[in-house]
Amino acid sequence: MTSLAADDRAQTVQDFTLGISVFLLAAATTFAFVPAVYAPFDTPVESGDAARAERIAIDVRERITDESGVRVDADASDAFFDAETAASLRATYGLAPRKRVSVELVGAGARAGDDYAGEPTASVTRVVTGPGAECDPSCSLVVRVW
Repeated sequence: MTSLAADDRAQTVQDFTLGISVFLLAAATTFAFVPAVYAPFDTPVESGDAARAERIAIDVRERITDESGVRVDADASDAFFDAETAASLRATYGLAPRKRVSVELVGAGARAGDDYAGEPTASVTRVVTGPGAECDPSCSLVVRVW
């Protein structure tokens, strides 16, 4: 029997490099594949939701602004946001009970409808101006449907 000396090892630099390369390739493939496994469970935004959000944004803008369609009427805005709930918005705009809708006047702190928690949505934003501190100089009317 012959014994191997300490410097006669079986692993070479090329073997090590090949092993590490295969390991990194396998790890990268795994990390790239895992999100695709869970993707079918995400709720996609339906194509009609964008049209619904646009239609609602047009109507809400007409209801809360003066004749110009840009300047917020404070009384009309207060009346809209005080009266509308998620159920009344769904009923007014003919949305299915499973649909969620949110109307927000960003900059004035007014909101109506469902609570939005970062879900994928179809959204429409319109810039409106207003009197006094409510929308000074402007606010964004954001409508989300999901």
